[in-house]
Amino acid sequence: MAVIKEMSEPIEVHDKCEFLNYIKYAGIGLTAVLMLVFCLLVITRKYIDDMFHSLRMHVCFTWTLALAAHSVTDFHMVREKEHLNLIVGLIMAYLYTSSATWITCEAHAVFKALTSGIISGRSKIYLPFGYGTPLTIVGLLFLFYADDLGKVFSVFHHFWFLILNYNIIRFYRN
Repeated sequence: MAVIKEMSEPIEVHDKCEFLNYIKYAGIGLTAVLMLVFCLLVITRKYIDDMFHSLRMHVCFTWTLALAAHSVTDFHMVREKEHLNLIVGLIMAYLYTSSATWITCEAHAVFKALTSGIISGRSKIYLPFGYGTPLTIVGLLFLFYADDLGKVFSVFHHFWFLILNYNIIRFYRN
């Protein structure tokens, strides 16, 4: 590794294409506005306030906040300060995990609707799972791998290494 590092020249990135940034922020802004309109319609209109729309509203709400946090990461101050970068990164990890958890809640609600006929009145049951499970996941990630949070590959390396070892041991025992 040291030989390659000595032989290679530092790469200079000339990221001066402002047009792509405008397109990116226009897409993020349009997406955020449309998702917020959907959230407001679900909250204010009683005829579209059923269980599935309220679950999708939580997905849109967490996704909109995640997009806002993603936009905040482009500020120079956030990129330069290590602690602020860590806080915004953890907030982003929580919000993206929360949106995925809400999609899982919606899939479970659709399953219960198809198999048991339960269609409405259960959206409050999903609140602790939709917002609490990601908090637990990010909290455990921060607790066990606090020193490795800046190094993306090492955190996922530990996680996948544990899963692969467990599956390999279980495979050879059978």
